[in-house]
Amino acid sequence: YPDITFKAERNTKAVIIEIKATSKAEEMDELAAIALSQIEEKNYAEPFTKIAKITDIYAYGIAFCKKDCTVACKKIK
Repeated sequence: YPDITFKAERNTKAVIIEIKATSKAEEMDELAAIALSQIEEKNYAEPFTKIAKITDIYAYGIAFCKKDCTVACKKIK
């Protein structure tokens, strides 16, 4: 299951967020990309694709190291 999902803008857009954590700042870019890949590989968007009203689906992979973060994003639909 994804870490966070929500619908926005009158339920026409969906957002899927997968979060990773690391103690090494140099790993953040790779982990954000891995989180984004996980959303696609595990088909987390599938429930939203069945809702006709949802016209846009966005995926975000977020990697944290202490108080810093890196975000990878992709429009799925």
